[in-house]
Amino acid sequence: MTLEDSMGRMVERTDSDDLDMLCTAIIIQRKVGGNLADVLEKISETIQSRITLRKEIKTRTASGRMSGYIVGALPFLLLGAMSMLNPEYASGLFDTDVGRIMLGFGLVWECIGFVIIKRIVTIKY
Repeated sequence: MTLEDSMGRMVERTDSDDLDMLCTAIIIQRKVGGNLADVLEKISETIQSRITLRKEIKTRTASGRMSGYIVGALPFLLLGAMSMLNPEYASGLFDTDVGRIMLGFGLVWECIGFVIIKRIVTIKY
């Protein structure tokens, strides 16, 4: 098997953009010629920059993710606290059909809100 075929298959198996960039550079350098060390050094710098950028994005979106978790957990925590402090007040949600329907709607909307917040703070790179 040729080097190009083996590298192409390796990239398909791993599905890594960094490995694809490396293999493409090696194949092009092999056909065109030049200094492989310089090419690999530039690719290394590019990969390190991408890793640094990913970490920076994760750090900057951390507060949004944490806010989403807190906002998502807050109704459940309040319902639990309300059930413990004043069980008669919260029993209407669990004992009646209308209360169960309201809990169901609340749960559905809670899930929808969580998905929306997750999509907002998730940045594809």
